[in-house]
Amino acid sequence: MKLFNRHILISMILVFITLVFAPFILDIKFFAPIKRHFSDFELIDVGYPDFGEFETADSNIFLVNTIYKDTVLNNRMLADIIEWIQEYKPKVIAIEKPLEHSNNNEDDFYLDIVLSKYNNIVIGTEYIDFSDTNEAYIKKKVSDNIFSNVKITGYNNVLVDKNKKYYKVREFFPYYKFNNNLDTSLIIKILEIFDKTKLQKFLNRNNEKEIISFRGTYKNFGRCSFDDIINNQVNPEVFRDKIILFGKFQEISSALPCLFNDIYFTPLNKIQSSKTFPDMYSIEIQANIISMIVNEKYIYIIPAIINILIAILFTYINILIFYLITQKNIKLYEISNLLIFLFESFGIFYITIYLFHSHNIKIDLTLTLFAIILTVFVYEGYDTTLKPIIDKIVNKFKTGRVVK
Repeated sequence: MKLFNRHILISMILVFITLVFAPFILDIKFFAPIKRHFSDFELIDVGYPDFGEFETADSNIFLVNTIYKDTVLNNRMLADIIEWIQEYKPKVIAIEKPLEHSNNNEDDFYLDIVLSKYNNIVIGTEYIDFSDTNEAYIKKKVSDNIFSNVKITGYNNVLVDKNKKYYKVREFFPYYKFNNNLDTSLIIKILEIFDKTKLQKFLNRNNEKEIISFRGTYKNFGRCSFDDIINNQVNPEVFRDKIILFGKFQEISSALPCLFNDIYFTPLNKIQSSKTFPDMYSIEIQANIISMIVNEKYIYIIPAIINILIAILFTYINILIFYLITQKNIKLYEISNLLIFLFESFGIFYITIYLFHSHNIKIDLTLTLFAIILTVFVYEGYDTTLKPIIDKIVNKFKTGRVVK
C-alpha cells in the first residue's frame, strides 16, 4: 500500500492554496463582516467563559468605582477619596482617565493641590479616534492644563491595534508608538512604583505584546464605591500596600448606553458572537493585566511553525484515509468523512482548551480546523473532476500516446 502518491499530493496542495487565497476573497467588501468575525475567532474562546475565571480575589489590587449616581465623581469627591486613602499608605494610586476641567475652579484647584502632595499617583492618558484604514489612533487625550501637578502618566488603552467595535481584547501592549514617540502604558507606570522586580521579569520576556491571562471581572478583585466610603462600609486597612485603581465598573447591560465607550469585548463574554454586548470595563481589564504580571501567570505560546506542521500532518492523514476509502468502498466515504471530522474537531477543541486553561499553553489549531473542513470538500471535488483527467493524461504519457 502506497502511503503517498500524486493524488494525495495534489489534494494537499489544493487545500492549502484555498487556505492561502481565502483571505483575499474575504477582502471583497461584501464579505467584510465575515472576515472580521473569523479573524477574531480563536478556539480558546469556546471554553473561556466557563474555565477562565478564578474563584479567589487578587489581594494586590483594589478597585474604586468612579461611577456615582449614574454619572462620575466630581473633582472634589475624587480629591477627598485620594486624601483619605493616602492616609493608609497604598503603594500606588492610578486614575485611569485623564483629568478634566470642571465648572468649579475651586474643586479643580483643590484636586491639583492634592496631586502635588504625593509621588505615587499615576494618571491615564488616552488615544482616541481610531482609524480603520491605518489601524492606528489619530489623537491623544491628556489631562487639562489646570492640573499642573500631574507627574506620572501612561496610556490607558487596552486595545491599541484594532477597532474595539469588532475585536476582543486579548493582548496587552506595554509600549505603543504614537507620532514617532514610544509611549509607556499606564500599567507599566503602575508597576514601576509597585514592584520593579516583577516588572523586570515581565519585560525580560521581551514580547512586543503579551496574551492576557484573565482572572475575571471586577468581582474577582477587592472593590468599593463612593457610597461605601462615606457610609463607613470599607475597612481602610484594605488599601495598605495595595495598587488602587480608580475607574468605572458595574454590572453591564444594554440599559447603560452612556457608559458604552468604556466597555470592551473579551474572551470572557458568555455569548461568543459578533451580535453580543461588550462584557468588561477597561479598568477591569487593566486589573487583570496587572494581576497576571504580579502573579507571573503568563501564557506560553507554541511557535507558529509547529501549528503549521500540525495542520499539514492532519491534512495528509485525512486525505490518505479518504483516498484509501474511495479505493476500497466508495459507499463508505460520506459517513466516514463525517465521523472523522467530528472526532478530530472534538479532539482539537479539547486539546486547545485543556492546554490553555490547565497549563497556560496556547496552541493555535485554528488553521488545522479549517484545513480538515476544507479537506472534505476539496478531496471530494478533486476525486470526481480533476483525478480522472490527471489519470488520463498520465496514462497517455506512459503508453506513449501523448497528443502533439
